[in-house]
Amino acid sequence: MVHPAQHGEFSPWDNVSACYNEYLWQIRFNRAMKSKPYTLPRRPGRLTTLAICAQLLFLQGLARQTQGDTLVLRAAKQLLQLPSFETRIRQTIDLAGQQLVGTGTYRQSGTSVAPLIRMELRVQMANGVASLQQIRNQRFLWIRRAFMDRTVLERIDLRRVNEALVQNGLVQDKVAPLNVELASWIARGGIPSLLVSLEHHFKFGVAQTRKIDRVDVWQIEGHWKSTATRLSDPARQTTSRDQTSSDGAIRPDRVRLLLGQNKPVPLFPYQIVFFREDKGTSRPIVSIDFFDIRKMPEVDRAWFEYQPGNQDVDDLTESFLMRLGIPRSSAKNALPVSGRRTTRRY
Repeated sequence: MVHPAQHGEFSPWDNVSACYNEYLWQIRFNRAMKSKPYTLPRRPGRLTTLAICAQLLFLQGLARQTQGDTLVLRAAKQLLQLPSFETRIRQTIDLAGQQLVGTGTYRQSGTSVAPLIRMELRVQMANGVASLQQIRNQRFLWIRRAFMDRTVLERIDLRRVNEALVQNGLVQDKVAPLNVELASWIARGGIPSLLVSLEHHFKFGVAQTRKIDRVDVWQIEGHWKSTATRLSDPARQTTSRDQTSSDGAIRPDRVRLLLGQNKPVPLFPYQIVFFREDKGTSRPIVSIDFFDIRKMPEVDRAWFEYQPGNQDVDDLTESFLMRLGIPRSSAKNALPVSGRRTTRRY
């Protein structure tokens, strides 16, 4: 695991003075000293000490009872409030006993309403290199997937999405606010969108406190919500049918998330691990580590632009809006990007 203390300008030790406590036992006391430091009377002093201890225990109890769902959503919103930053990515995939390792970078800038995001990830496989690229600017969300000779380029027109939401009054619609809010987060892309998606698909328990490499973190575990679970009974366990999606991808049964508590970056997701449970055993299938987070003093706007050129583009804007119940005629036609258009390949 990549430890969270490996940071750039967000280092937790920037403003920490020398630790004198471990040397206190070596300091001699002054035997010639005649005065006596002031202390509380015995009985009030004991009562004050007990009160302080009770307060500390109470605060620790509150910390142990912090709900994971709340922390995950707070983490997504907190990320959008950060100044421009970049972080490195390491992904480990367990594919039928074979471990694949991917590396990449993540950059984020802009505002919470219109974030600028660029994420790139490459995984070395036996038959070639698989890559994922996600770029979001103020106009489009681009998603490019490539594996050997197959490449899929998708996009969502964010301006059309905003216009359709306003035109159909769904921004103030109280019938399906969850769908609109979730769609808004998906359109943001990047790590914040990933965290909101985790909260939507997993039922998280109570957050536990841990210390990893001298950094205090929240450890949160969640179990997959089936369709029926999300609509009705949260205690129903996932069935084998729920474990496989319609496109054949294997769904995880459980997820473990590590969020920073305070320094260096509050609620930053250091690690996300997905597990598959089978016959009473649990094994990790995908692990994602975010490390070496640092501020970006200079931001090049060209990082968040994408020129598709002659690549085939699959525009997902209409299908994205139809999931919100917006009729096809309500959305304006997309601006041409290339002369060719393809259907989804995988």
